[in-house]
Amino acid sequence: MALAALLGFALPGDTSASSRYFTEDITEPFVLDDGHLPVPRTPGIGTEPLPEALRRFTTARRDLYGGRAER
Repeated sequence: MALAALLGFALPGDTSASSRYFTEDITEPFVLDDGHLPVPRTPGIGTEPLPEALRRFTTARRDLYGGRAER
């Protein structure tokens, strides 16, 4: 939908399986079903981040409520 909102944009977005671009992602992989991505049954994009993957890929953290930045 975000791409459709762009003025003059006519081509569809690339909805491919995660493995096409990443060997590892921060969520469970998106898997094609007969060439289609299933519609999520939950709010948002239908997946949650994997906590361990977030820890490994995080390079810095910042507390937006007045705390110190961590590295």
